[in-house]
Amino acid sequence: MLREWKLACPAGEHDLVFPNGVGNPEYHQNILNRGFFPLQVSAGITVESGKVGRAGKPIMKAKYALHALRHAAAALFIEQAMKPKRIQAIMGHASIQMTYDLYGYLLEAKDED
Repeated sequence: MLREWKLACPAGEHDLVFPNGVGNPEYHQNILNRGFFPLQVSAGITVESGKVGRAGKPIMKAKYALHALRHAAAALFIEQAMKPKRIQAIMGHASIQMTYDLYGYLLEAKDED
């Protein structure tokens, strides 16, 4: 699928797989504002922004930042019984301690069973 997309996507000097509409790198804020946030709002994953719109109704905004997907992925790796050292490598943590500090509460405590 990636090969097919690569042939169909806008070409540019950087030879990117996921460029913007003219083949250049896509800005993070554009990915959020044009894709990730509207996707959440359409799925009903929102919170009130604290602001009120023209119709007097609260303005809703996306609930999660893009970084939340990283944490969701780690939680899914743990749920699938992936070893902590493998999770450390995938997540790019400098130490296993960092992995345990962030996700240790999700790991099974077999000694307590």
